[in-house]
Amino acid sequence: MALSTVQPQWLQDIQSNYISDPTAQKVWTQLAVNHDTVPHFTLIQGILRYNGRIWLGSDKAIHKRIFEALHNSALGGHSGAPATYHRIKNLFYWDNMKSDIWSMVQ
Repeated sequence: MALSTVQPQWLQDIQSNYISDPTAQKVWTQLAVNHDTVPHFTLIQGILRYNGRIWLGSDKAIHKRIFEALHNSALGGHSGAPATYHRIKNLFYWDNMKSDIWSMVQ
């Protein structure tokens, strides 16, 4: 008997980008040695989390994909910057996220 799981492509893309992200590599290595060494970060099933939210690293293409999914889609409904920021902030984190989202909305 075998057990398989389905993982969304975007989640696999995030994991793949950790390989080329120097900050992700540093955090991943530190967490592998001791899960308490990096404040606010955890590693759960291969996904880095910052205060419980999925950490996206520095890959602008993934930032844009998340933005488009939560702003441009029927789910996001082209809400303004504050609503889009809060929607994304509930699930994801990356450095300079707020200013990036405000720029993308404009």
